[in-house]
Amino acid sequence: MLTVKAYPTESKKYGSTVCAAGITEDGEWIRLYPIPYDLFFEGENRFPKYCWIEVECKKDDKDILRRKESHKVKKGSIRLIDDSLTVRPIDWKKRNELVLAMQSRSIEELRGKWEEDRTSLGLIRPKVVSDLVFKRKQSESESTVQLDLFEEEASIVTPMDVVIRYAFTCADKTCTGHKIMCEDWELGEAWRKWKRRYGDGNVLEAIIRKEFFDDKVNKRDLYFYMGMYYIHPAWLIIGLYYPPKKRVRIDESEESG
Repeated sequence: MLTVKAYPTESKKYGSTVCAAGITEDGEWIRLYPIPYDLFFEGENRFPKYCWIEVECKKDDKDILRRKESHKVKKGSIRLIDDSLTVRPIDWKKRNELVLAMQSRSIEELRGKWEEDRTSLGLIRPKVVSDLVFKRKQSESESTVQLDLFEEEASIVTPMDVVIRYAFTCADKTCTGHKIMCEDWELGEAWRKWKRRYGDGNVLEAIIRKEFFDDKVNKRDLYFYMGMYYIHPAWLIIGLYYPPKKRVRIDESEESG
């Protein structure tokens, strides 16, 4: 089940590529990357998040960090199996049954799993999300680069000119706070699209903050899909999961008491 599409990255030699992640039918994390941009984002045959796909792949033996979930994809092998969880109105109950079963307690727990067996994907629910921090990039060198698996030219996307980080603390007594970069596709695409409409200034940041901080934190149960950076061991937020807040029923006797 496809759960994450990170914002596409590009290189002049290989074009635009996407890092995708998901959950196998056996309840294990899997990473499929790099995947050509247009396979997931262009045309009628694109694959939406939370669909089930079938794909021929093999362990990526060239992964620099030996991340256990990393797999290479056989070109042309991806096939749509089931898109029922993408249909509106969204069946959040069924989505949650699959996604929340993968939850870890904290970044601190994920760090322990990394040291133990090279676990490099995870899902956490932050205890407190305190801020959304914007930093404009000074040069192209600040962008991450992922090589196209098939070494072919692909669609070129507009590179992000800003680094956006969530500041938060985990539900772990050892947590001292985090400020971690977010590479979620929806966040990156919203920045790119709204920048054309509103310009590059305070208005743009305010609109992004409302959508991806105020609304996601106050009106939703916000979770972070976490992934290990492919060159050196550092955790990134590679996607957001935000089901509606659970409604808590208060017993009348408790309320009156």
